[in-house]
Amino acid sequence: MATLRFTAPAREDLRALYAFIAADGPDRARTFVEKIYARCMLLTTHPLAGRARPEFSFVDQGLRSLPVRPIIVFYRYDELLDVVDIVRVVDGRRDLHTLFAD
Repeated sequence: MATLRFTAPAREDLRALYAFIAADGPDRARTFVEKIYARCMLLTTHPLAGRARPEFSFVDQGLRSLPVRPIIVFYRYDELLDVVDIVRVVDGRRDLHTLFAD
């Protein structure tokens, strides 16, 4: 089973997402963030479940994504270390090329 880690930007993405949803209700925000975390935990046993994202190879050759609508979880899997790093957790309606170009 792979180890799951969240990068600092991914943790900040989750905090911002929680704060945004919590304006409508903290319980709703907690439930949604827990749903995202549960989907990420699936990657510990199925690290290649998400689709490869070659269009973002300028950022990371091994970048993959997993949808949790409308959110997209971007991650990479290091097979040698058996580690899944959650890189970003972003709204899929954003301009993703601009996001990763920054």
